[in-house]
Amino acid sequence: MSKLALPAVLAAALPAALSWLPAEAAAATTAKPAIVVTYDTWEDDPRVPSWRKLSSSTVVSRDDHATALQAQRSMAPRAESRIDISGSHTTLIFRPGAIT
Repeated sequence: MSKLALPAVLAAALPAALSWLPAEAAAATTAKPAIVVTYDTWEDDPRVPSWRKLSSSTVVSRDDHATALQAQRSMAPRAESRIDISGSHTTLIFRPGAIT
């Protein structure tokens, strides 16, 4: 994803007060990706997906340009509960009241 496209894809729903965020996020795209995998070797089996043993929910954001709607809907049945909402990739951050 290009730095110029980042705000439109990930931060389309940002309020004007947070207009600095896309610039910060764009700057972060030059950073090397970090992959973090943690599990307790005594209790967790990394071969078993967490959604099979933990309570889970999902939000399908119909206006998300970062994760295709079809992809969101294909993964949604794995969750115990599902909320469909009109919003972008940042809906959980900037509209938490719409979720809870």
